[in-house]
Order: sequence, then C-alpha cells, then structure tokens
Amino acid sequence: MSLVAVDLGRSGARVVHPGGRRVTTTGAGLGDPGGAGGVAAVLRGAVGDIPPGPWSLAVGVPGAMALPDDAAELAEALTGGWARPPDEVAVTSDVVAWHAGAFDGGSGVVLVVGTGAVALGVSPAGALRRVDGHGLLLGDEGGGARIGQDGLRAALRALDDAGPATTLTGPARDLQARGRPGTATDLASSSPAGLDAAAAGDAVATEIVGKAVDALVTTAGAAGTGPVALVGELAAALAAPLRAAGLALHAP
Repeated sequence: MSLVAVDLGRSGARVVHPGGRRVTTTGAGLGDPGGAGGVAAVLRGAVGDIPPGPWSLAVGVPGAMALPDDAAELAEALTGGWARPPDEVAVTSDVVAWHAGAFDGGSGVVLVVGTGAVALGVSPAGALRRVDGHGLLLGDEGGGARIGQDGLRAALRALDDAGPATTLTGPARDLQARGRPGTATDLASSSPAGLDAAAAGDAVATEIVGKAVDALVTTAGAAGTGPVALVGELAAALAAPLRAAGLALHAP
C-alpha cells in the first residue's frame, strides 16, 4: 500500500508522495473559518494526483490537539472527495508529526518555529506537554508572525519619528505600498527582513530577535527537559542565536 504523508501548515504544505516530494504555498488549520471541510479541500489540492493502487493518507495539521472533534471530522471528510478514496486516513497534530519525525517515538522536546511557535515535550515516562501555539493574538511568542509584527511596528514608529531609526523602514515602506497585512502569514513574510537586519547589526532588529529567542528558550524549557529538535521555516535562521542563548539543539 502506498503512503501519502502531508505536513500542513497555515502558510503551505509539504507532501511526501510515492511519486516524489512537493511543496505548496496554500495552507490551512483546524479552527480556520472554513472548518474541517475547508482544510480537507486544501489537503486534496496539496496531494494532487493520487498514487495507483491501494493507498493511505497521514496528515499533520495545526489545531488537531486542541480541537479533537474537528480532527475527527477532518478524518471523516478525507475519506471522500477523491477519484479513488484512501483505504486508511490518519489525522494528528502537526507538532505531533514533527516530534515523531525528530525522535522516532522517543523522549525529547520539539520546538516548531514557523508562522507561529509551539513546543511539544515527551518525557521518558511518556508524559506529553504542549506549550504555546496559541495564535498571534494570544501567544506564538518568538514565531515568524510575531517577529514580523514587531519589526513592522518598530519601522512604522521610526517613519513617524516616534521611535529609533532602523533599516526595517524599507520593508515597512513596501508594506505601505501593498496595503496593511491581513493575516499572520502576511506578518510572517516580513520576518526574514528582521532576521537579516539583526544579523547585519541593526539595533532595533537585534532587540526584536533577542526577545523572540528568549521567548523560544522559555517555551522549550516549559515543554520538558532533554534534547530539543528545532524545526520549521525559521529553524535554520534561529539555530545559531538559540544555541548562543544556551539551548541544546538535537539534529532531527
């Protein structure tokens, strides 16, 4: 039986398919306005052509731990809507999928930093603890949307002569030309500019990234002890500052 595995985020999806790997830029999560049906539609589009013969589908999706009823509804929705439905469907949280991939069922902490930020710890006794992943309004401290938001706020204050000068005013002017960001994904798209500015020595950006790193260290520590696997879209950019802050990173 062929296996199709999908890691779905709110800003895109990564698909491991018998025919190869593919990445999409359209994402979704449980709790979004479209509900389980909307997430199922995004997943079908991400998978594309289904493999020949019997196949199964494994999905990691944001919100599955916090919304188990929605996760069950999504699993049911994914049994239909295909030219040939999968023989088996498994839906779990994206962070659970990341942990399984990093530690192969063992203990440790996975710290996921993309648009948002969340950590999942599993103790040697099998106890599970999830920290953050609460969304931009209530949490996701240190995530890409938070870094982008803080950078844009600082840049707009500088443009208003109400805050210290920063090279981030360039991205802010671009944003003004395009219109205000409407989603966390829009804000996260500004985070690379903040990380680059911090690496180049911009004082404002350095403070923003330092705040994000401190928050991520605290999140990982609250999730548990032991090795920490850093994954997600910002993992490569934040690995060095997180190590410098004392976080012992494990290569997943």
